[in-house]
Amino acid sequence: MDVFSLENPWVYSTIIVVLWAGIWGVLSVFVFDGALVAPVITGAAGGLAFALVFQYLRRNEENATGP
Repeated sequence: MDVFSLENPWVYSTIIVVLWAGIWGVLSVFVFDGALVAPVITGAAGGLAFALVFQYLRRNEENATGP
């Protein structure tokens, strides 16, 4: 497994958190003319929650036995 492969759960989760935080920050500043810090924190929390649930479901799918 490569260090920077998207199959690596640490790399994937970090990318997701950064993307969510960036998208929330950009939307807040340019679309809603708001502050930057609170939406970035909210986006990071949402990205972390998404990454954790995604990794959990991915591991359960890998361990599932099919018919």
